[in-house]
Amino acid sequence: MRSKMEYVLEEDSRGKKVPRRVGMSPVMRAGVEYEFTVVADMDLEHRLAISKSRCEVIADKVAQPGRAGELADTFRVWLDTGEALADRAAVDNLIATFDDIPTVADRKAAKAAFVAEFGPPDQLTDSRYADAAQWISDYFTTPTDDGKLV
Repeated sequence: MRSKMEYVLEEDSRGKKVPRRVGMSPVMRAGVEYEFTVVADMDLEHRLAISKSRCEVIADKVAQPGRAGELADTFRVWLDTGEALADRAAVDNLIATFDDIPTVADRKAAKAAFVAEFGPPDQLTDSRYADAAQWISDYFTTPTDDGKLV
């Protein structure tokens, strides 16, 4: 795809209109973005913004400079599984139960244990959702070393 530099006119401190470069603008035929599975735009600060994706997990995400690999890994997992991801709202509700853990250290440990067992929450598949929900339920009902429940 071709691109061209895009400019906007802004007023400077003296009240004169001056052009300011705002980034690259794609030059393509109308509707071409519908032919892709993922469409992303990179701005002058090297942020990668997903503007269209069939992979719901990365849709509308923005990767900061040097962090695009995380989006790429998530997308790769989605492609490799060939399996639907668990409903995002349900996963978010499941993970939100960790917020009830009173101390930051215990909360981080619980989240790390979950990720070690099931991977990142945004990559949880439908087929593993029930196991993850059971794991969290067990986690909150298993006594700790001092005999308290989490």
